[in-house]
Amino acid sequence: MRGCPGTLVLRPHSRVEQGRTTTALDETILGTMSQHGEAPKASTWVVAGRRSSTASRAPERRLAEELNRGGSEGYRVVRGGCWRGASRPPNAVAAGHREPPLCFALKNHFVGAVIGRGGSKIKHIQNTTNTIIQIIQERPESFVKIYGSRAMQGKAKAVIDNFVKKLEENSECRVVDLPPIKKNFYKESAATSAMSKVQADSWSFKGQRNRPGMLVLTPTRELALQVEGECCKYSYKGLRSVCVYGGGNRDEQIEELRKGVDIIIATPGRLNDFQMNNFVNLKNITYLVLDEADRMLDMGFEPQIMKILLDVRPDRQTVMTSATWPRSVHRLAQSYLKEPMLVYVGTLDLVAVSSVKQNIIITTEEEKWIHIQTFLQSLSTTDKVIVFVSRKAVADHLSSELILGNMSIESLHGDREQRDREKALENFKTGKVRILIATDLASRGLDVHDITHVYNFDFPRNIEEYVHRIGRTGRAGRTGVSITTMTRNDWRFAPELVNILQRANQIIPDDLLSMAERFKARQQKREMERKMEKPQGRPKKFH
Repeated sequence: MRGCPGTLVLRPHSRVEQGRTTTALDETILGTMSQHGEAPKASTWVVAGRRSSTASRAPERRLAEELNRGGSEGYRVVRGGCWRGASRPPNAVAAGHREPPLCFALKNHFVGAVIGRGGSKIKHIQNTTNTIIQIIQERPESFVKIYGSRAMQGKAKAVIDNFVKKLEENSECRVVDLPPIKKNFYKESAATSAMSKVQADSWSFKGQRNRPGMLVLTPTRELALQVEGECCKYSYKGLRSVCVYGGGNRDEQIEELRKGVDIIIATPGRLNDFQMNNFVNLKNITYLVLDEADRMLDMGFEPQIMKILLDVRPDRQTVMTSATWPRSVHRLAQSYLKEPMLVYVGTLDLVAVSSVKQNIIITTEEEKWIHIQTFLQSLSTTDKVIVFVSRKAVADHLSSELILGNMSIESLHGDREQRDREKALENFKTGKVRILIATDLASRGLDVHDITHVYNFDFPRNIEEYVHRIGRTGRAGRTGVSITTMTRNDWRFAPELVNILQRANQIIPDDLLSMAERFKARQQKREMERKMEKPQGRPKKFH
């Protein structure tokens, strides 16, 4: 079996005895139990990873030290995917200390439920059955080992089997009268084609549903509010939606959830807060949308996403959307999607929208201010522009300078109050102001059709963000213009930017080409220096 990349799997040599597998790691645990005359502290280990060609004994020594070490730290998640606890099961049975572990398979999507939040479920099983349970996460199924006497092993396995059976029964509570989902976008199933319009409109759920059935996760508050506005268009069908995001009125959001909703649009932080405090129940979610998933990873929301998905039913439909396909999104898709189907428009290569004319200006930090002043003064009364900057402080400084120059502008960044952010975006959408200075907060999903220009005052921190920024213009069949200023500090992006301009059939300035060539030459020189510094084989001994 193959594990998840990037972590370690312990695969010591094993021998089989009467259907029970004993490994060097098991002998370490059993030996430690025998030396102490009682069972060690109740611990659960979940180790996921790639099969190693050689089995190192260092993890076994560390594991034995963990077993011998006391403490009252409780369950926690540590490096390598291991979950350990510090409590000791009562009344250890010395007679069962030399029993080989009882081994059986467990489906991966049940592992989190068996362990429980913070290890609470597995800790309870260990304490009530006087056993130690080890879970090795593999693909396609995990591997469970139970240490203790034969009677206690059987009791612990029965508890786990009964719990898994209940989970399977709960997961079978599906939508009734719906045809099976088939991953074919071009051919309807026979059951779907046979339905009349009346039958399609009358699809119903079994009983009275008082829990949400759809969840949309977005990285920013602005995008969440925009999605909510689109969901409100379907309120005539009786579908209720609520937007849950940080900075909004927490009590009002909780009250809306208690009234019962069908669709939740949320940012990961606030939803995780409600989830941990039992204000929201996600067990009936059948449709999950991860919008701009790579941006959520960049903002550090992966732990919150993982906790949220633990409560969502495993047989859900999941949709993940992004205009770019970096490695982080690819990894997320492999982790959270089951047998995914990839749908893309055009190509998976990094390509900018063809309806935007891209202009690149190679300049210095001192001249950037002159360039933006000249550009803003040349705008007509019908133009609308977003100016992107790299930092919040730069947004505030640039806004102040332009306001002093009698220009009507708004700024948008994470340090502003939520009501000010909403007002700034509303003024920009309605045309009260025609210049918006923003950080990358506004680069994802912002849908304002009449934006004519995008000005990159600072180059973004990665080339994917450049594609998202210039995609704010040239929308809904319109054309747009982007202007980007680059300095010597941004030259590491020059080769990738040249490729994007070539794919979009844009004019490439000679200064940008020479910058890209200089950067490539420097990279080759550094690579040669590293090879020269690297020792070639073993040094010869002279006697």
